[in-house]
Amino acid sequence: MANADSIPEFAVEFDGPFHQREDKQIADARKNRLCDLAKLPLLRITDTELEEFDKYTILEFIVMRFLAWKNEYQEIEQDIAEYVEMLDERQRQELLDGCIVDPCIDPAFHFDLRHPFPRTRELAKRLLTEHGVVSLLAEPFLKSMTTPHTYKLFCDVLPSQLRFEGHDLIVRCDYVISRSTEPFFGLKTIASEQDRSTSTVLKRGAVDFRIRCTLPIDPDYDPAEVPIDYVSRTGKIPISFQELPGVTAFDIAENMSVYLGLREVQKWMEHNKPQ
Repeated sequence: MANADSIPEFAVEFDGPFHQREDKQIADARKNRLCDLAKLPLLRITDTELEEFDKYTILEFIVMRFLAWKNEYQEIEQDIAEYVEMLDERQRQELLDGCIVDPCIDPAFHFDLRHPFPRTRELAKRLLTEHGVVSLLAEPFLKSMTTPHTYKLFCDVLPSQLRFEGHDLIVRCDYVISRSTEPFFGLKTIASEQDRSTSTVLKRGAVDFRIRCTLPIDPDYDPAEVPIDYVSRTGKIPISFQELPGVTAFDIAENMSVYLGLREVQKWMEHNKPQ
């Protein structure tokens, strides 16, 4: 039970199998609008967020990241400020070259490095130890090895595109499994021209991850309409974004798409076992 002095951080509502009914959608839009007016983030979760991935759910991931962001954000900002303070004026300008902020001074970038989907690193480790597949995500395990090993297989897993369908965000992750013509130590990636020229691609594929990104706050809004067109026509903003500190739909979708990409690599390796 909540303490009388407690301040709610966010609300969670599960959209079950009947949430597409018109009367339910009208009620949902009303709740969404009230939470938006109260500045109370509302997570509308579906079966996707409750599905278990290696006995871990996306909802657990969301809560973990939210709590971690609250505990670590100030520390990350302080580290960035100290780093920038050490630079000269020219170096500082380069960090904003082309009006694009360099990732090294983006708190969200550092936070993402600290907190990927927990099962992603475990999967990268299994691919390395059980199948001999090297990936960028396996770098910490490569560094911890006391005796160097040689490898011939490596994979690249990278979110490549995103698109919207109604209120859902869909992130696609491309994965490539390659075999090197010569044994190698450490990391290898087909992003390198030299690595591409000395490797053979064994498998290419892609996997999509979908998550609710926006919430309707006007019941007559059709998500097929571009929101700005609705604003021009009615003068009202029809949607709100599900944003929590450290936990945006983009963050979660990119992390999960990488995990699913690695999982596809594992499935292929289990059925093909290239030498």
